[in-house]
Parts: sequence; structure tokens; C-alpha cells
Amino acid sequence: LKDAEENATILNRDRHISYALRQLNRATGFSKMDASRSWYCFWGVHTLRMLNYEIPDELAKRLVELVEF
Repeated sequence: LKDAEENATILNRDRHISYALRQLNRATGFSKMDASRSWYCFWGVHTLRMLNYEIPDELAKRLVELVEF
């Protein structure tokens, strides 16, 4: 168990959340023709959900508008 603790990866939750939010805010500026916008949204939202972070309503609204067809 001691070896496992010494080799454990530490998750810096706050930095991951900050990074995901920056990426999502960047995605909302993409052109409607940009094929990667839906993937940016998926990855960012999935990351935040895995970290049990509640996505602000305003950001959620912008993301929905971004991926609507």
C-alpha cells in the first residue's frame, strides 16, 4: 500500500475545472461551420460532470445554442 500511495496520481480538481471552463468558453466563440465545436462541448461538459461541477446556467444556454442545428 505504501508503494501505491507514493506512486499515486494527484488530481488537482480546481485546475481541471478551470481548464475545462476555459475550453468551453473558447468553444462558444467557434463558427457554426466549425466541425469540432460539438466535441469541445462534449469533452468540457463531460470533464465538469466527472468532477461533480455544476455548469452555470448561462454557460449551458450558450453551449446548447452552439450545438443546435
